[in-house]
Amino acid sequence: MRYIALLRGVNVGGKNKLSMAAFRTRLEAKGFESVASYIQSGNIGLNSELEAKHVKYLIEQLLEEEYQYKLPVLILPQSVLHSMVKAHPHTDLETDIKYLHFTLLHTNPSKAHRKYFDDLEIAGEEFLCGDSCVFLHLPNGYGRAKLTNGFIERQLKVSATTRNYKTIQKLVDL
Repeated sequence: MRYIALLRGVNVGGKNKLSMAAFRTRLEAKGFESVASYIQSGNIGLNSELEAKHVKYLIEQLLEEEYQYKLPVLILPQSVLHSMVKAHPHTDLETDIKYLHFTLLHTNPSKAHRKYFDDLEIAGEEFLCGDSCVFLHLPNGYGRAKLTNGFIERQLKVSATTRNYKTIQKLVDL
């Protein structure tokens, strides 16, 4: 199966530096096949016959043992990302895709947290919360948004990682 691994907090602001080329080599040594990465921020495609939870475990173990990093890792079948791209509710708008983002949730939020989050209104920002993803339309740009990864995590009480539309599309094609 083709999986996409999203490592949170890699090569951001000088922290958790990780050479993607070296990490790809380490993943291949662990038995993963067709390992590829996109940019330097922890986006990896790989093939494995293992279940997603085992792929996650092996990658987290590698990060901790080889690099001393305890980082959240999200593993999704590539087909799930493809479905998310098709499901983004704002792609039918006449908007530049640079304003579209996906905040991918590591677990489903509770009904109470989701209800509270769904009732939020943030001027100039649009979102739709699904079970595993918050679809964002941020016309003022992500850098000025209130709906940041940290904000969403605090509101929904789940771990998450955010990628822009272009990155998710590249991972679908990876």
